[in-house]
Amino acid sequence: MSPSSPELVRLQRAHDAARLEGELLKWKLRHAYNPDQPRAPAGRPDGGQWTSTGASKDAALHSEVVNEKTGQESWRKFINTHRRDGSLAEQAVLNRDGSAILSEFGPPDGSAGWDER
Repeated sequence: MSPSSPELVRLQRAHDAARLEGELLKWKLRHAYNPDQPRAPAGRPDGGQWTSTGASKDAALHSEVVNEKTGQESWRKFINTHRRDGSLAEQAVLNRDGSAILSEFGPPDGSAGWDER
């Protein structure tokens, strides 16, 4: 028995969404992982965790994931990644049509030489 046309469309959308989420994860890993980034010292409660200076008082970047459950918006999910100071570092928007918008935001002090890309 073959799936109906609406079922094929649903399966294709689910497949596209899974593929897109995989691409987003790869993108985030490429941009977030830095093997040279210092870690908090061993023997401390946060030992081995990535930090920007190696000091345990520094918190890692944190991400916020928002899922749109009503079906009324064109986007399906967005992921905001914030710096320790609370400023927005990255945003990924996954749209219902399978497209995505990936944005990076320069630090508030302007040290990157760009605002958004």
